[in-house]
Amino acid sequence: MTVQCCKCKRLRALDQWSAPLPALLQGDVSHTYCPDCADHTYIELFSAQASKSTEREALFLRDQIALFA
Repeated sequence: MTVQCCKCKRLRALDQWSAPLPALLQGDVSHTYCPDCADHTYIELFSAQASKSTEREALFLRDQIALFA
């Protein structure tokens, strides 16, 4: 099964992420985030949530983001 990043479209093969090559897209394709896109996406989600939250929630989210840094 081919694993593709749903954001940047890179492909995972043998635990390595490489540029998307249409020839490699064969059979079933599963989508996930590569490590770089996962970091950026989590930060975007936490930031969006923090802008809508109370001060207490914002401090909690800030501490959670620090765990990923």
